[in-house]
Amino acid sequence: MDNNINFRGTFLVKKPTPKLKEAIFPALGRRKIVFNNFAEKGDMLYVIKNYYDKGVADVLIKSKNAVFKYYPTLNTKSGFDTYEPDKAKKILRNAARTVVTTKQKLMSIFRPQINHHKEITRLQDKNLSSVASIAGINLDNEFLIKNIDTDTGACTLNVTATKDIFGNVKKQKHTLIRISAPGKYGICYARIVPISIEEPIRRIAIKNGKKIFEYSAVGSNTFIKNSREADNFYQEKMQKLKLETK
Repeated sequence: MDNNINFRGTFLVKKPTPKLKEAIFPALGRRKIVFNNFAEKGDMLYVIKNYYDKGVADVLIKSKNAVFKYYPTLNTKSGFDTYEPDKAKKILRNAARTVVTTKQKLMSIFRPQINHHKEITRLQDKNLSSVASIAGINLDNEFLIKNIDTDTGACTLNVTATKDIFGNVKKQKHTLIRISAPGKYGICYARIVPISIEEPIRRIAIKNGKKIFEYSAVGSNTFIKNSREADNFYQEKMQKLKLETK
């Protein structure tokens, strides 16, 4: 939120449907100023007191085809009078520099913006550190490459080379750890595949850096199912967020 703007509330809504007007009305508060047919026939201008603007903004954000202008510096104390529409138009013109016309901008003002890329990176860093510790893997190894895909939410730890007992470097491409995106309940699913074929594959459920369950070999199919469902859930969640900001 831009802290330089004192958010108040004046909304010019272009030809709202009866359904949209019905949804907006309860959010206006008691002391409001409403202009019918303001700029053109069917247009509505809602001037409301401070703190009521968020309620109206929420209605507009959720409305599929709402067309609006939001004036964040104007409210019921800005000189509006329903008997003087020309004066009201002048007030709006003088405040045009700060006008907001998109849902995305409106959301950035009224809805706390969570940086999902930073969130998933922070979460998977914590998960990876815990899983690596469980597996006895030193994350400072120069041949290890960590990758957190902020779009899919998944985390991988790959090894590019290893050293033999004599210190000779041998090229090797191998995924040591793969951690799914967080699922519906925030649980991620980590698969640990050791370089040595003599060591067993381990499958772990982890939440916020804490191991909550380890699957046996018999439960591998359940692990795969849960891991896929977690990845799909995260993808659907990200897609929904993208659609809401359009």
